Amino acid sequence: MTAAAAVFFPFPAPARACFAYFLLAEEYLTFRRLDEMNWQFGAGLLLGLALMAYLFYALIKPEKF
Repeated sequence: MTAAAAVFFPFPAPARACFAYFLLAEEYLTFRRLDEMNWQFGAGLLLGLALMAYLFYALIKPEKF
């Protein structure tokens, strides 16, 4: 998790917040010990939402990159 945070550190704050939210949700889903299908669906959904939020931010403020 630290390595992943180091990779996303240079990106703007909203992107880091989305990624941190995804990591926390992933930890929550793992902690709840859901079966493999639900974990994959939840993690994929959250990753997709984080990616869409990041791309949306990139389209609004491209000068920050």
